[in-house]
Amino acid sequence: EFGFHIATFQHVLEGYKVADEIAAHGSGASTFSDWWAYKMEAYDAIPHNAAIMARRGVVVSINSDSDEEMRHLNQEAGKTMKWGGLSEDEALRLVTINPAIQLGVEDRVGSIEVGKDA
Repeated sequence: EFGFHIATFQHVLEGYKVADEIAAHGSGASTFSDWWAYKMEAYDAIPHNAAIMARRGVVVSINSDSDEEMRHLNQEAGKTMKWGGLSEDEALRLVTINPAIQLGVEDRVGSIEVGKDA
């Protein structure tokens, strides 16, 4: 309606509820891996959120507001294997190529390929 496209929604703790709509819009979603129901506005957040969105075609990434937790996003992605049944490759995408796609820099970073930044 207003002529702009939302590339990625942030803190999508209840994205599983609207995953089909996010995918249809072509937007990505950045969420926490296991910080569900930690405060009232996150009451309906669930541990399967990232996996459900990914399986419905949303480009999902895992994030954290904590500088400490940011250093362990690989472990956060690993939790999606436990809680959501994602494969190792699917979980790894949540912290590598998917965030790069969401930022529009996947041609330079996000995967190990000839010509990409190390």
